[in-house]
Amino acid sequence: MPDPVLYILMRSDMASLNPGKAMAQAAHAANQMVYEAFSGKANSKTISAVEKWQKQANGFGTTIVLDVGGEYDLQTLMVQFDMSSNNSDFFYNITVDPEYPLVDGEFIHQIPNVPTCGYVFSPAGRCVELDHLELYR
Repeated sequence: MPDPVLYILMRSDMASLNPGKAMAQAAHAANQMVYEAFSGKANSKTISAVEKWQKQANGFGTTIVLDVGGEYDLQTLMVQFDMSSNNSDFFYNITVDPEYPLVDGEFIHQIPNVPTCGYVFSPAGRCVELDHLELYR
């Protein structure tokens, strides 16, 4: 069986999502995936795959960050996974920053509940449903 893969789906339409913030949001998505898997939201197959993923490469498994475009594209992908007959083969969700900081000149606004990225965890490795996306840059 192939090694499981965590795909982070990062929005690229937010000018304020600089590389440092994008890395932080990707870390949030990875932590969210592990937390949700072990808090009863995942089936036993997914939990076993997350445990296998955690044991890969000195404690972390393969993670690929893909460019999802904007919020609409992210939401659309999640709906496609919801409607897929194979949706039990994947574990997925949107990562929402509860207080996303937006710099406006000298002011920092805390924008509530901004969907910055999402994740798709594939216990079986490659996720062909995401093949049309490019790597995040």
